[in-house]
Amino acid sequence: MLAYYFTIALRNFWRHRIFSLINLLGLALGMAAALLIFLYVRFERSYDGFHSKKDRIYRVVTDDQTPTELRKESHTAAGIGPIIKSDLPGVEDYVRIWPVTRGIAVGTTKLQEEHSVYADASFLTMFDFPLLEGDPKTALIHPNTVVLSETAARKYFGAVDPMGKSMLLTDAKVLLTVTGLMKDIPGNSHIQADVVVSMPTLLEPTPDYLQLWGMLVCYTYVSLKPEASAQQLQAQFPGLMKKYVGKAMEQSKEWFSLSLEPLRDIYLHSPREAPVKGSALNVTVLSIIAGFILLIAGINFVNLTTARAVERAKEVGVRKVMGSARWQLVLQFLTESVLQCLFAGVLAFMLASICLPLFNTLAGNVVSDGLLQNRRAAAWLFTAALVTGSVAGFYPALVLSGFRPVSMLREHYGGSRSGVFLRQLLVVVQFTLSIVLIAGTVIVYSQLHFMRSQRLGFDKEQELVINYHHDGRAGVFRDELAKIPHVLSTTFSSYVPGQRPDINSTEIENARGQMQEASMPALRVEFNFVKHYKLEIVAGRDFDPGLHSDSSNALLLNEAAAAAFGYTSPADAVGKRYSQHGDGRIIGVVKNFHIRGLGEAIEPMTLRAGPYWQMEMMTVKIATADVPATMDAIRKAWDRALPEKPLSYYFLDEAFNNLYRGEMQFGRLALCFAVLAIVISCLGLSGLAAYSTVQRRREMAIRKVLGADVRTIFRLLSGGFLRPVCLALLIGTPVAWMAMHAWLEHFAYRTSIGWWVFGLTGGIAMVITLATVTYQVVQAALANPVNDLRDE
Repeated sequence: MLAYYFTIALRNFWRHRIFSLINLLGLALGMAAALLIFLYVRFERSYDGFHSKKDRIYRVVTDDQTPTELRKESHTAAGIGPIIKSDLPGVEDYVRIWPVTRGIAVGTTKLQEEHSVYADASFLTMFDFPLLEGDPKTALIHPNTVVLSETAARKYFGAVDPMGKSMLLTDAKVLLTVTGLMKDIPGNSHIQADVVVSMPTLLEPTPDYLQLWGMLVCYTYVSLKPEASAQQLQAQFPGLMKKYVGKAMEQSKEWFSLSLEPLRDIYLHSPREAPVKGSALNVTVLSIIAGFILLIAGINFVNLTTARAVERAKEVGVRKVMGSARWQLVLQFLTESVLQCLFAGVLAFMLASICLPLFNTLAGNVVSDGLLQNRRAAAWLFTAALVTGSVAGFYPALVLSGFRPVSMLREHYGGSRSGVFLRQLLVVVQFTLSIVLIAGTVIVYSQLHFMRSQRLGFDKEQELVINYHHDGRAGVFRDELAKIPHVLSTTFSSYVPGQRPDINSTEIENARGQMQEASMPALRVEFNFVKHYKLEIVAGRDFDPGLHSDSSNALLLNEAAAAAFGYTSPADAVGKRYSQHGDGRIIGVVKNFHIRGLGEAIEPMTLRAGPYWQMEMMTVKIATADVPATMDAIRKAWDRALPEKPLSYYFLDEAFNNLYRGEMQFGRLALCFAVLAIVISCLGLSGLAAYSTVQRRREMAIRKVLGADVRTIFRLLSGGFLRPVCLALLIGTPVAWMAMHAWLEHFAYRTSIGWWVFGLTGGIAMVITLATVTYQVVQAALANPVNDLRDE
């Protein structure tokens, strides 16, 4: 029986192959898109899930409470890990990870390593980062040892086995010995490192780090014993902090408290910083988009299947007269529908496999190496095909199998009003979802444009940032730069905009005349920093290199800091006292500027002047003319001044664009899938238009005989498709506004949702609808009525 149904299905498919191909292609595109999003969502949710101890590993985080604010930090002091293990019995082990950027030299190869960390020996035993060579228990125990990833080993040593070889940390002048070769860390790990230097290399020469409780410098992780409870452990933290640092915190009026974050929550759900961060909101939105696309494709399939089923009414009537039972007819329709969906699933699998490399590029990560080995993806696709086929085949099977044979064997059977209403309702739902996707995509790109084009409060164009790691010869390098014609100016600072600065505890005289303490970002800058970056002084004055006192007891605030200490006017803060590694007076207030982009609110901040050797970053302003020649001259100047160190640089505007990389990737994905949703909707609309014009060809012929012109026929036929789209626009507009308003709340600074967004969305929907149905409508309007009025 099933073989017979299969044969009938193939015959029907071939008899109406164009119609059937449209049906299959729309469903296959929807399934392929949903499958790719499924892979992306699963990858994002899989972060840190490959560790065998994942359910017992927690990150220790710090809440820094001052009299005026609470700062949630992801870092801890360097001494926290050892005392937690020694004092709390439920802790199995700890590891500290201290991300750094280090210059590394191996022979003639000199590079600035961005993916390097200091880590305890337990880095290789707590986490599942397997070694290809070396002993994970001892590889990072001793000072001056290093473990390399496969990528780093190839970069520094080529095809030579790196074990036992030496490499130089050029900025610290420390010679390291390679004691381990590690497999590359998977892409779904929030911890990323290619060069892992043993923690004793850093801490043995500077043991005072272990006593600096207010210096939050490293990520600390703990693994609990199997029987231990995270809640019980966390309850012991207040007593631990009071025991070791209570007296110091009482004197400073600043209180540090610790808490635990599950390892699996760090990437998507932690509000705190992490080396690699994702967005749970964007993952949820893409999951909803996948559901929308699959629903749109399913609606297409249901609409076209039910429309085609009406033409088979006579076939059903004959079968019932010949004795077919209703359940047999239902089974036949369901079988054909499921078979078509399975064919669509196979096509979707092929399309997704072809598009996967491009999708990996758009997603910014390798979400899957391939689909052939991915059993879960194949199972998901098979299930989706079965469900869609069953749902799509159920309505025509139930309705047509229930009619009486006499009514089905009439000369013409055009379907019931309820069937027409159902198809129009489904078109409304389909275009409502499409309109939400179009409007949402427009708003996403509007927000991205807003963030990239908004003035940040400083000049970031043609600014070259160089990390010179406190090297005293940077002054020689600057003298060499002064000889290059297209180098306009240089300045030094501890950090530059786009980086996350150190947090310092600062006391400032508030508006009530009291010394008020707060932890806030603190920049050490050269005297010309404000002028170089074109910051605006709104009260007081800038640093003066002619005043020796400005390097020791002068401070600049930003407007946010002045407001935080109670000053309604920035000018009122000028002349007030401060204490920050020394005492002095506030000499001026600078206009607020965005040091971390528009995704974060502007924080209170201080700036102190000092000599360049106390800082780490150098910013070089270059002219727009002949940039390649200027860069070549800068490299030569560096080699003359610091020949053994690698030159590491980037352009400031590119760094700020990278701050929005996650949103840009999300925008690209949203755009691609919104376009795909429209294409799928158009395929379904085109099929319905073809069906509708065929069904009404005799009506149109009669109207033309009675005097209707082509424009009248066009308005009549196209109106039947434009009305559902207009209704969809009325429904989709408020839905899109509410959804995107909630998404924009994620940003500290955001664009407004203007009326033009929905005007543009409505225009796009109308144009797409007309473009889709025009060919079929015009063809029907221009047809010779004589041909349509012949006896069939």
